Amino acid sequence: MENLAAHRAIALRALLRERFPSAHADLPGLADLPPSTPTTAGSRLPVQAPVTVAFSPGEIQEVVAERPGCGSALLLGELLARAEAGGRTLTLVDGKDSFDPDSFGPSLCRRMLWLRCRDAEQAMQATDLLLRDGNLPEIVLDLQLNPFPEIRSFAPNVWHRFRALSEQAGTGLLVITTSPLVVSAHRRFALRPLAGAPDWESTRNDFSERLSPVPLRQRSLRGAMQG
Repeated sequence: MENLAAHRAIALRALLRERFPSAHADLPGLADLPPSTPTTAGSRLPVQAPVTVAFSPGEIQEVVAERPGCGSALLLGELLARAEAGGRTLTLVDGKDSFDPDSFGPSLCRRMLWLRCRDAEQAMQATDLLLRDGNLPEIVLDLQLNPFPEIRSFAPNVWHRFRALSEQAGTGLLVITTSPLVVSAHRRFALRPLAGAPDWESTRNDFSERLSPVPLRQRSLRGAMQG
């Protein structure tokens, strides 16, 4: 079974390389760092940091970050830290090729499959392919920097298809947007701007502790509204 899973993972990576070649371009700077190089004390993410938004198998969650400074990068860092601690792989579908790996360091990025997309359409196609494959249990679809009209143009049935594929494969899908759009989301959270004045002496851990997503929607797998 392990050999079969390994062969399927290799085949999936080859298919993704063929379909999305820009996602596998060499990254200047990061590739030159040795795998054991630690991040600086000011940017290191704690493995045990509390996270209020977590992957749930077979569920779609939407995180609404209305503007920069709401903490979506902090949230992504926490999810990477949890994946690294658990020996899991987190897949990031980057809707606008905006992820900065140097902000997190190679130790966390080793546990990430990063698909660098040029626009929302390519990101949605990549997500559809990954959900159909069913071998990657934790997927983040980051659409925060994509133009709102570009995302809104997708028909609601696309999100319903994603929900069905997630439930069938047991995949946890987390979508980051700037406005509520994922009509089929089981859960929806809003990220608010961090309270207080900027403190340049604070570490990433200090900011992460102030990250407090606000629940907006809670649904069961059958779609019944709770609370």
